[in-house]
Amino acid sequence: SELSTMHSPPAVFSPAASSIAPTPSVAAGHTPFPRGAPPLTPHSSTASLLKRRFSNTSLNHDTSFTTQQHEEDASLGPDIIPGLLDFGMTVRLNPERRRTYCRLIIALCDGDMKAAAAELRTVGYTSNQSERAPERDAEFFEHLFRDANPRGISKQERDDFNARRSQQKADDIAAGTREKGGRSIATVPDDFLFLTRLVGLLRGLTAELDASCPILYILSLNARIGLQHED
Repeated sequence: SELSTMHSPPAVFSPAASSIAPTPSVAAGHTPFPRGAPPLTPHSSTASLLKRRFSNTSLNHDTSFTTQQHEEDASLGPDIIPGLLDFGMTVRLNPERRRTYCRLIIALCDGDMKAAAAELRTVGYTSNQSERAPERDAEFFEHLFRDANPRGISKQERDDFNARRSQQKADDIAAGTREKGGRSIATVPDDFLFLTRLVGLLRGLTAELDASCPILYILSLNARIGLQHED
C-alpha cells in the first residue's frame, strides 16, 4: 500500500505504540497523501500505523519526545516526512499587559533587577520572598531567560545559579530570616506560564541541536520596538 512504502525514519518497536489510536480526522474520511499533493493541513495524518511509526522513531530511535505527543499533533509535510504540529497553547495579551511584559523583558536585558522586580509584581508573579528580597524573583527570571546554549554550557549555568541560591539560603538561615518551608511561589498568572513554557521549548531545541540562541536579546529588541509603536 502507499502507507507501507512511504518515506520515514526507521522505527523501533515499543509496546506503548499499540495504545495509539487512529486519528479522528482520518476516520472522518480525510484521504491519505496523494503524491504531489499540496502540504496537508494541521491535524490531518494517516491513522494508527503512522502514529506508531512516528512515536517509535521519536522515542526509541531519536531518543527524544514531546509531552504533547498525541494523535492530533502529528502530521505530514509535502515530502511525506512526519512532523509535530501543536497550535493548542496560544495566548493573546491585551495592550496594557503587553506593555508590562515589554518593560519586564527590557529591564531583565538591562540587568535592572529593581525595575524587573517591580514589573514582575505588576504582571502578577510573587513569591514568599517578594516583600523582603524582590530582587531574587528578578534573578530567577534573568536566569530563566538567559541565552539558550548547548547542554554542557547550560548545565554549568544552572550549577552556578543553584550555588548562588544555596548561598542565599545559608545567609538567610544565619540571619534567622529563612521562611518556613523555604522559598516558594505565591502567585503566577496563566499567561506568564505560557511565556516560560515558550522559553523552555527554545532551550530544549537548542540543546538538541547543540546550538545557541540569545533569547533575552531577541525578546528585548522586539519589546523596544513594541513600546515605540505604542508611543
